[in-house]
Amino acid sequence: MVTVQPGARRAESNYCTTAALRLLKQVILMEDNMLHNHVVKHKLLASVMVLFEEVRTVNNLTNSALLDLFRIIRAVRHQPFDIYYGTT
Repeated sequence: MVTVQPGARRAESNYCTTAALRLLKQVILMEDNMLHNHVVKHKLLASVMVLFEEVRTVNNLTNSALLDLFRIIRAVRHQPFDIYYGTT
């Protein structure tokens, strides 16, 4: 029988969340408008914002990955994201 340590599932979830954020960051850095349009069309950044609201006061790897993702989105300034945020 396998026993799960308390908090192990939460830690596993944090690793998956951080990996997904890193993947999204790489998609944004690819400079592929088709992928950017997909991200905007399916409102993937809305769930990122919900996650940020959950962890904004916690100093952990997920919060750091979110802040890095936001910095990259702001620096890259591709047209689909400008339209999404209304900064055109």
